[in-house]
Amino acid sequence: MQIKFIDNTLPQVAFLNFSANITEYESILQPSDENDYDWARYSFNPKTLKFEKSEEMTIDKSFSLLQYKLNEYTYQHKLWKDNNCYQVDINWGKFIALKHFKKNVILIDSAENKVAIPIDLPLPRLLAESIMLLSGFAPDFRVIEENKYRVFENIPSIFTTNLFSILGQTPINTIL
Repeated sequence: MQIKFIDNTLPQVAFLNFSANITEYESILQPSDENDYDWARYSFNPKTLKFEKSEEMTIDKSFSLLQYKLNEYTYQHKLWKDNNCYQVDINWGKFIALKHFKKNVILIDSAENKVAIPIDLPLPRLLAESIMLLSGFAPDFRVIEENKYRVFENIPSIFTTNLFSILGQTPINTIL
């Protein structure tokens, strides 16, 4: 990969800079087969941030994030966008759906340097590693307004602004 080690650069920021942003990720999506296994179909609900059993006969091909549970160990994740079907990473796919529905769900406390990310919304791998390294601590788990969150401490607000703009999210400022 020819990534050069620079000893005076924070690895947290390097992971952040190495990761794609949501627009770049969308541009490299791979077309997928359009097979619809309606018996195994779950549709992403942006209100609950979960996949829910889809009982509908047809798919909204203008925009849908779908998960197919083909057996106990086999899952497929597909994104329908503008009548095209794409294979998608589940974590990126959820953020694409939130961007599409213009829904912001990440909470920050600028005064305390804390970030709360919903449990059902894991960050893409490099960004998750970046925020974990920056914090230096495992996240705390809390229930905030009846929703479960991972709360990271010691996260400067400039970092959160850059991190979540990569995901198409505008963090909601609150007291954590």
